[in-house]
Amino acid sequence: PINGFSIRGGYTYTHAKNKNSLDPKTTGTRLRYAPEHQFNYWMDYKIQDGFFKNLGLGVGAYYESNTTTYTPYAYTLPAYFTADGTVYYTFKNIRLGLNVNNITNTEYYSSSVPNFDSPNAFPPLLVTPAMGRNYKISIGYKF
Repeated sequence: PINGFSIRGGYTYTHAKNKNSLDPKTTGTRLRYAPEHQFNYWMDYKIQDGFFKNLGLGVGAYYESNTTTYTPYAYTLPAYFTADGTVYYTFKNIRLGLNVNNITNTEYYSSSVPNFDSPNAFPPLLVTPAMGRNYKISIGYKF
């Protein structure tokens, strides 16, 4: 092991199908809003000594396979991959940080819901785009 270095991640495989549906067209189809594959990881390193002691750097990523939405129309939100990063500095009980989310400015969609106000639209969905690249500055105190 390397002091100050951490890595964590996860993978999910979801085989979710409509088993018995009131609508026979949807029986056996993939369950709405249940991506088949999801993957995430995060790793960071906090410098342990020297001039830059307590300075940390981190990077992570998230992947989600395509997701079926409103089943009768079988509209699919595309798969996406995002990357995030951070730089932080800790001293005593205080941590200062700068995070950059969605570094690559990937365009993806976080959700969709039926559009009952415009039933003639196709697809009849309100699709919500996720945030593009964004930044966060944080200050934390550990008790």
